[in-house]
Amino acid sequence: MSDSNNSRPAISGQVASWLGVIAFVAVAIAVIAYAYLAFRSHDGVDADRRVAQKALRADLESKAKGKLTDSGRNADGTYHIPVDAAVALIAAKPEILAKLRQPSTNGGEAPPAPVFTNGNK
Repeated sequence: MSDSNNSRPAISGQVASWLGVIAFVAVAIAVIAYAYLAFRSHDGVDADRRVAQKALRADLESKAKGKLTDSGRNADGTYHIPVDAAVALIAAKPEILAKLRQPSTNGGEAPPAPVFTNGNK
């Protein structure tokens, strides 16, 4: 009886197949972990950016609320007043609304130029 007739592989085919799959998954996890650790931000840059965005959003919100509730002068020289005051003013003097709807008749000024969009008149 010779050992050459009864030769069996040291590891069966199914076990070798599973070991190959496990080795592939382990290498994939190692590569993903290395890539994550190598390319992540170390100084909390994202957190600083989020804090700056929140501060900017709060500042813009407070300015917008101020425009709606306070009276003042706009950058183009016109005035803005709160909605409540405007409604009360129009209710007290309805002729103001009619005056606002009339076109301006200043002799030295030209009428506003037409607005064109997408090449259409």
